[in-house]
Amino acid sequence: MQTISCTNIPLYWNAVLLEKGVKYPVKWDISVCGHSLYHGASGMGKSTAMLISLGHLAHYFPDSYIWVLDFKSQDYSFLKGCKRYFSFEETVAGLADYKSAFLARQSGADLTRNYHILVIDEMAAQLSYYQLLDRKLAETMRLDIAQLLMLTRSYAGVILIGMQRPDTTDNFAKGARENINSITALGTLSREARNMFFADYADEIQPAGRGCGYFLTNGQLNRIIVPYPRNMQKLQAAIRRLVD
Repeated sequence: MQTISCTNIPLYWNAVLLEKGVKYPVKWDISVCGHSLYHGASGMGKSTAMLISLGHLAHYFPDSYIWVLDFKSQDYSFLKGCKRYFSFEETVAGLADYKSAFLARQSGADLTRNYHILVIDEMAAQLSYYQLLDRKLAETMRLDIAQLLMLTRSYAGVILIGMQRPDTTDNFAKGARENINSITALGTLSREARNMFFADYADEIQPAGRGCGYFLTNGQLNRIIVPYPRNMQKLQAAIRRLVD
């Protein structure tokens, strides 16, 4: 498949204009702001936002590869049986597999530059789980994620991280969080989350309902509404092709 030349992807609806009856997209420039965090309490639409992002990537970059680390084995269960789908404790192997692909590019063994996309769903829950079982393993994973956030963009790497409560624990190694260039936050945010990810805009953040919130990208804050997929099966099939 041939890649469509577009890195500025229409992702969400501008909420201010949509409330006035005007549909105007808020765009995501993955060439500059690819690494992304999706935050929201259960039921606020975080998983839908991540699926929409993956669907757009599958549409615009059909030669990409997607790795999915689905710790809770829930929102991405439609990918079971796919080559790069890893659930529950398999996520350790999935992270290692993505890192191996990155190191092959960094060393020059792999000269391709199609997008390599890593999805880490419920990262905080995953790290907390391994912290209880094996602290050394949990710290290794945390450092690996930090390394990938810091280095993969130059090698066509894109990392999408989903978290319900990113403010509850020290999930990111020092300096790693600064490499997340886009943040989608849905629903009503805690004061800690507002201060952590929207410090310059904390006073502008207002409570929101399901599928509504804020998108901070390239230094610009947008109030957004997440569009629900018209055909979820078609969307899932497009994602599945890049994971298999």
